Amino acid sequence: MSSYETWVATFDGQVGRVYGVDEQKRLRHLESEGRDARPNTDSQPDGLRVPHTAEVAGYITEPQFVESFAKHLDQRARAGAFQRLIISADPNALHYFRDAVPATLKTKVVKELNKDHVHTPVKAFESAISEHL
Repeated sequence: MSSYETWVATFDGQVGRVYGVDEQKRLRHLESEGRDARPNTDSQPDGLRVPHTAEVAGYITEPQFVESFAKHLDQRARAGAFQRLIISADPNALHYFRDAVPATLKTKVVKELNKDHVHTPVKAFESAISEHL
């Protein structure tokens, strides 16, 4: 079980990051809880980067990724990993999340923020959402 009562999830169409909120209201990256659907690549001798396979070459749609991420968060909520969830995503991803979120996870969502912070540095993300922590 997680030692963080509140989790913060930020996501777009291919990457989802999850943070726990500690007692000092700081975000702690929970790397193992995140998801990444971007293609895996290897550098070739000629400097080109190519995907390993077509299956991981980014052929998952944004709605599929968001639904998968929502299901993962729901499984973790059911396991008691967190009690409260703050969501931060761009408008499209947030729309897909609202369509896909299971009822059990919906009860844990305490705030939805209409902003993608996937690539925001942690301290800047913390500052941007501090009033909701």
